[in-house]
Amino acid sequence: MSTNKSPELMSAGTDHSGDVMSSDLNIAQSFETLDHQQKINGEEEIDNVTRAFGSMKVDHVENQTVYLGGAHWVSIMCEVDELRSYLVEYDQLENVARENGATLRDVDTPSSLLRGIAPPATQEDILSYIPARATVDVLVNRFFEAYRTTIAFIHEPTFKAEYINHWNDPKKTKIVWLGLLFAILHCAEVSYEESGEPSVWDQYDVPRPADFKALIVQCLIASDYTNPIAYTVETLMLYIQFDGTTPPDLSIETPLILGTTIRLAMRMGIHRNSNGYPGLTPFQDEMRRRLWAAILMSDTLHSFQLSLPATIHQIDCNCAMPRNIRNDEFGPDSTELPPPRSLNEQSEVTYTILKTRLLLVLKEIMNITNHTDIMSVEEIRKCETTLSEAQATIPPFLRVFRVEESTSVSASIQSQRIAFDRVYQLSRCMLYRKFLRRARTDPSVIQYRLSCVDAALILLRHQSTLFVKFNPMFSPTVRRRHKFTQPTLDFFVAGMIVALDLYYGLEAESRAPILNSQAPGDFPDRVKMSTALETSNHFWGMSKDRSVESAKAYGIFSYVLQKVRSCQTATGNGLGEYATGPDAGATGMEVPCHSSGSPSNAPEFNWDSWNACDGGDVDFEAFLQW
Repeated sequence: MSTNKSPELMSAGTDHSGDVMSSDLNIAQSFETLDHQQKINGEEEIDNVTRAFGSMKVDHVENQTVYLGGAHWVSIMCEVDELRSYLVEYDQLENVARENGATLRDVDTPSSLLRGIAPPATQEDILSYIPARATVDVLVNRFFEAYRTTIAFIHEPTFKAEYINHWNDPKKTKIVWLGLLFAILHCAEVSYEESGEPSVWDQYDVPRPADFKALIVQCLIASDYTNPIAYTVETLMLYIQFDGTTPPDLSIETPLILGTTIRLAMRMGIHRNSNGYPGLTPFQDEMRRRLWAAILMSDTLHSFQLSLPATIHQIDCNCAMPRNIRNDEFGPDSTELPPPRSLNEQSEVTYTILKTRLLLVLKEIMNITNHTDIMSVEEIRKCETTLSEAQATIPPFLRVFRVEESTSVSASIQSQRIAFDRVYQLSRCMLYRKFLRRARTDPSVIQYRLSCVDAALILLRHQSTLFVKFNPMFSPTVRRRHKFTQPTLDFFVAGMIVALDLYYGLEAESRAPILNSQAPGDFPDRVKMSTALETSNHFWGMSKDRSVESAKAYGIFSYVLQKVRSCQTATGNGLGEYATGPDAGATGMEVPCHSSGSPSNAPEFNWDSWNACDGGDVDFEAFLQW
């Protein structure tokens, strides 16, 4: 086994096809080109079973791959060619056993926690729920128009060819593909809600036939998703991506489904670099990379939301980054893949590549900060270098500019810009957040505090942008999705950082007036910070009656703001009746500031509990005296 390490992060214009998706902090290991999966010289594949760091069997008839790690007895057996040939000679016995097992399951399907207690739906039943083709055509096209640049693991030309074949002979369509179709229809429905447009049912005056989300579940169970084949994991990922954005509060259900999906993907060997397995075609290789990148992103985001360790351990994975190639440049019949384009040329997978890189750095920062009370200067510098180099790969057309410079770009490009910068600024917040209080007494770490507060203020400005500034681009319904806490926990973190820094400033002024002075260009202006937090709190207040997390945020931030206002009133530097203007989170909207007293529905705040908390998991209930 040989390992080739690149000395530095590849620039945006180079070939990223060999990059391995790793979260190792060292930049030379984060995006290195590994050569773990060299082909075994002088040996031919036997029955599509290879032994490169575990065994993988590729079944082209069932369109299925099964991966077994190196500790499995089959992998051990495959080390001897004579025993490997056993798999060929006795393959018929295996097929007979599989067919008999399937027959028994059809006759007597046992109840299962993962399959439910009701008999699985039949293909005939499922087919009866598909709407008329004209309606389905609209929804399928809508899906690819809305998510072409953000959901890369569905190859549009291939799916549309399979879609035509389905209508030619629906009875030959596999149930799992029907599940994928219903997932696409469900996503298309969500896109209408996000854009504020009338649904396809309203536009064409036809009744909505069924709950597509429920049909996805029926198809997965009927296809025995615990024995995954092609499109099983893709269907689950679509279900996960659009299931986790609808509840008003964080739920463990979606991460549990994601954990199962990760295991199924590993069972199929998607986490491994496909170069060592000749049974896989170049098309399968590339699509597996795209799928694994999407899984990595979801795992990192859900681990952050739950404040729990990620499910995926990078030491077990060496799947390479997707290539930056367009969908029309390759397909199932491709004998080789074209060279990747520069990241300055946007393709359907560019967004996935860039966001995966940033999230892998965030994942490593969370791993270090959650296991280290005090980070060394060397660790901080490594994190800073890794983050800066990952951010530098983002091409200019996908970087955030001032709002007034962004009015000419599409809503899709602006959303992608903000999405990238949100991950980058959140990473800065997580890296420096433990220095907020220490910086009040230790001048050597003041810069870390400044960087943390700066990142938090930028995040709050993005929150304002999504809600207010782009009213012509983002309708109220798309902003509704950003009101809830699941996709907006980074805004909650940013608000907490600003609130903590404001409180620490009030606490420390009498003890260290020099360190806490508001020298121009040295510290963020307190009025500006208070105004940004006030604006953010206005948005949390919009959903506090429907979301427990929003109610907590609103109560905490209201209390802090009242403390700041009281101090500023006493010193003759009040915020006034309203916080307005460009400093109000770049919103330009008026946000009420209560001149006296706490909001009537704000709880008392336990500052002793807050002061005792210096990172790690936070129980917000302990802060509030309801």
